[in-house]
Amino acid sequence: GSPDPGFDWSAVSEDDTTTNKEEAHRLRRAGNQMFREGNVREAIRIFGLALTISESPVILANRAACFLRQGRYAQALEDATRAIDLDPTNVKALYRRGVAHMRMERYEEAMQDFSQARVYAKGTGERELSTRIGECQTVLDMMQNNVFDNTINQAQGFEDIEMQDTPKHSPSPGNDAPRTDWRSFDWRTLEVEPEYDGPTIGRDGITLEFVIQMIQHFKAQKRLHRKFLWFILTEILMMLNALPALVNIRLAPPPDPSSARGWGD
Repeated sequence: GSPDPGFDWSAVSEDDTTTNKEEAHRLRRAGNQMFREGNVREAIRIFGLALTISESPVILANRAACFLRQGRYAQALEDATRAIDLDPTNVKALYRRGVAHMRMERYEEAMQDFSQARVYAKGTGERELSTRIGECQTVLDMMQNNVFDNTINQAQGFEDIEMQDTPKHSPSPGNDAPRTDWRSFDWRTLEVEPEYDGPTIGRDGITLEFVIQMIQHFKAQKRLHRKFLWFILTEILMMLNALPALVNIRLAPPPDPSSARGWGD
């Protein structure tokens, strides 16, 4: 699910009512700017300087957002917890601690944080929080029912992955003849249509949340967008190519190049 319009859970906060110290305020604003520009490492450094002046829950929550962006979930958890200790109603700190818990596969704790954030948010970001809570509950249910040990059974009816809407070839620069070599096709240029309502792959790559959403999407008899299918296949190919014992075999071309069949044991 997409966050509610107008509320950015990843954005660092501008409000800080816990400190009147001008230098901490200046550093916080400088760190916020670095974060918005994508310079997360510098933002962390600046927020650290600000915290030596004032242990503000807003600054702690902002640095937690930086740590999440870097995949440093333990540090994000620590900063978010410190922020919550100072301000138990800090919604973004609760949300970010929930995300950190989720990344560390602590789904019960994550669900508690998201639920608490929803109480204090009073409707703001309701869709995103409800989605996160649902994802945690789904994982907990799957773990209880050993679904992850029987994932192949969840995919019955999806043995054939139709790719009729995927280009069969990409044009060759300087050559009017089409090329059928899939390696020449740049799947990154594929656009995701606005009406697509399925799971997406973001900057964090293939995450557990994406896998959960994909399973639910398949259960609803819906298809994964071709761009993300290409992403998964590319990742698999890179993993296999890195294996020293990989053996390449040649297969006859399929009679219908617009579809592919997958199997395994």
